[in-house]
Amino acid sequence: MRHYQLALQWLLACVLLACQAAGDQRSSGTIETAPATIARELEALPGPPSAYILPPGDLGVGYEFDERGTFAIDLRAYASLPVFRSQEEGEDLLSAWGYQGGHQAAYVPAELEQGVLGGSPYVVIEVHLFDDDAGADAAWRAFDQYIASTGARPLVADRVGDVSSAWARPTGRVPGTRTGASLYQLLFRRQNLVAIIACWGVTGDHTVSFAERLAKLVDGNVLQGRPAPD
Repeated sequence: MRHYQLALQWLLACVLLACQAAGDQRSSGTIETAPATIARELEALPGPPSAYILPPGDLGVGYEFDERGTFAIDLRAYASLPVFRSQEEGEDLLSAWGYQGGHQAAYVPAELEQGVLGGSPYVVIEVHLFDDDAGADAAWRAFDQYIASTGARPLVADRVGDVSSAWARPTGRVPGTRTGASLYQLLFRRQNLVAIIACWGVTGDHTVSFAERLAKLVDGNVLQGRPAPD
């Protein structure tokens, strides 16, 4: 169990966008402050961000919240992430993008050891709201650019929301075993909302599909039963 607790502590420290082990790396490009042009603008999605978080039962039988990794996120806290070159840059960019705030929820499977090995990954879901679509799009592109700079491998996955991407990064082995482990991240934007789904578990297609399913469930919360726009 101690090996798994160490793994979970590592995951909570790094899944806000990318492995903390890659935190010293920086993209050679510059994060653009000018939001991309959005073709259509719908009424902004309302807060709070926690309204779009999944209940544990949506992940599967036996999942529960990990309270250590479940909390509200404000601008100052999010600006401290390694996606930004400094706290000041983070605060400036998030303010320019109209960042309203976010919420993170962590989920742990029952029978942790057997759960992870049996295909039930440890999961962290983030939801962030911005004032408008353009600001959210600029943030999504910056986050996507940063994950690419860490050496993560892009994956082919169904599109979720208005725009999405999926990434995989090997993290060695499941502690105490010879089984390979990876961190899978799927991030998407729907209107003025950006969501990031991170799943740490056994390397393979099952964990990828798991992350994709959760992303679609979060997007379903956003759509609230409305058909996705063309």
